[in-house]
Amino acid sequence: MKVLLDACVTAQILPLLSSLDVTTARDRGWHELSNGNLLSVAQHEFDVLITLDRNMRYQQPIHKFNIGLVVIQGVRNTVESL
Repeated sequence: MKVLLDACVTAQILPLLSSLDVTTARDRGWHELSNGNLLSVAQHEFDVLITLDRNMRYQQPIHKFNIGLVVIQGVRNTVESL
């Protein structure tokens, strides 16, 4: 499974996802893309986008993209909280 980690998620979480094929949006140079553009380009290379953006599912027509969306909810963007 190919996973894209959104720029809003701390890269410190990567060791917890070591069993997956994970790339960060920042590593791809996609960290400044809007959510719609990010989903549009990511759907061609990734199976899942992991994000902290709880509003993305309301702001974007997720069903129109060929990529899964996992929204992590934490108090802070730290490994301990996530």
